[in-house]
Amino acid sequence: MEAVINNVIAGFNSVINNSEFKIYPSPASQFITISFRKFADEKVELKIFNMTGTSLRNQTINSESESIIDVKDFPSGIYYIEIKMQENLFRAKFVKQ
Repeated sequence: MEAVINNVIAGFNSVINNSEFKIYPSPASQFITISFRKFADEKVELKIFNMTGTSLRNQTINSESESIIDVKDFPSGIYYIEIKMQENLFRAKFVKQ
């Protein structure tokens, strides 16, 4: 079975907002918050990459509520976040100040 891939782009002063989740703030200074709307109590794979594709974070979170991800040690720049829920794969960008 193939995964469905959805790409979402976040600019400055924005919220990544789709029917499954939202990610905020962007730009972020210390933390990003992922708030899930569907997939209650599901295990979610989360990966964060820098612009060169180096993996900086790889963890499993639970989608039952909000998850706060610490990014304060990341250098300023643009990052890619990949969220895999069930057979769906979502990709987004966020800005770290």
